[in-house]
Amino acid sequence: VKSCDKSTKARCICVEDAPSNDGEPHSQLKIYDISGGKKSDESTTKDCPDCITRLYHIPTSTFITSENRKVFIADGTMYDEFADLCQAAAQEIMAEKCKLTWVTICDGKNGSVNTRQMMENITPADTSNNSDEFPVNRSENSLEPIRALVTKQTHNNPNRKPHDTLLISTGKGKVRAGIFSRQHLLTTGLEPATCLPLLVEAQNRDMHCVVIDPNARTDREGMATFEASVRSLFDCHCELKEDEIEDGALGGDMDPSVPVDGSIFVLAHSASGGQLVRYLLNRQSAQFLSRIRSISFTDSTHSIQWVRNHPHLASLIQSSKSLYIKTFNPMRDEGNGEDSGGVECPKDQFWTHRFGEIRTIYSGTTEHSLSNWSARDSIWKHFDKNRDNAGTTSEDPN
Repeated sequence: VKSCDKSTKARCICVEDAPSNDGEPHSQLKIYDISGGKKSDESTTKDCPDCITRLYHIPTSTFITSENRKVFIADGTMYDEFADLCQAAAQEIMAEKCKLTWVTICDGKNGSVNTRQMMENITPADTSNNSDEFPVNRSENSLEPIRALVTKQTHNNPNRKPHDTLLISTGKGKVRAGIFSRQHLLTTGLEPATCLPLLVEAQNRDMHCVVIDPNARTDREGMATFEASVRSLFDCHCELKEDEIEDGALGGDMDPSVPVDGSIFVLAHSASGGQLVRYLLNRQSAQFLSRIRSISFTDSTHSIQWVRNHPHLASLIQSSKSLYIKTFNPMRDEGNGEDSGGVECPKDQFWTHRFGEIRTIYSGTTEHSLSNWSARDSIWKHFDKNRDNAGTTSEDPN
């Protein structure tokens, strides 16, 4: 178990062999807080920022690691099922700890409605039957819903103050909202593999949080899903109804709408960096763009060449408001990857042509999926600097 400097505690998502109707044991997931391998009270770990939540096999008292993972979780269907279970458990923990709730952007109940048609306000009656373009959930004739995790707010509070908002978007693949890596979620820990540490820091700063799910309808539709999510939550100022919230979770005094005031701080990981820049090129993104105070790109796929004819946008993503965090490549970069966190990254001609003059630092890891975990201090140092400079309006690069 990875232990912190203060204790050897870890909160664990555990694998148990549970009896079933046919008498054969079936694996199931449970969440425990343990200390030294024994269950303990949750209060002992809730204030331990360096503790890591691990996947744990109870019958053998074994933590799942990259070395033994195949012993407990075989490749293929079993891996996917466990990954989905762990992602759902991680999202539940993030929602509970950081007071988030699911809001539905597009429920997908009519299989003929795709994201772009939804964005253009075309009703289901006006669309043709093209449901094969999108993955279908377990309900007949339904698409996977597009949802986001957002901070709960007090409903109709006249004293509600403007809140800055942290927007997090993960990379492409089978990862879902708030998850950066399925593999590391199983073998390394919940905190390194998810945005939970970032959400906790945002909550400590009294910031609103929005975590979108670009892969809700597979990564093939990632850009369209990203557009629909950001447009609905930020550019349209949609007031989502309580019946659009999962299980009516908010209750009568909570409001899921995203604040229409305050600055936006964006963490865009991997493919989401490209999706963000492409979205900002859209003519409909003016309100969203004007509210962006700072951006942290982690291994982003965007290119400065996309915005060469858009000076204001090109200036934004090369200015002091933006930071590029790069995973250390031991084959190309000099030094030690684990010791490189926060160190300025040398930029050659190719890098400058691709990303421009944006400040670039190393993440402190050689693992792409762990870049947000390793660089979390650098990310918040960058965001805090721009929060402190909120009154400035300079758009000069660097």
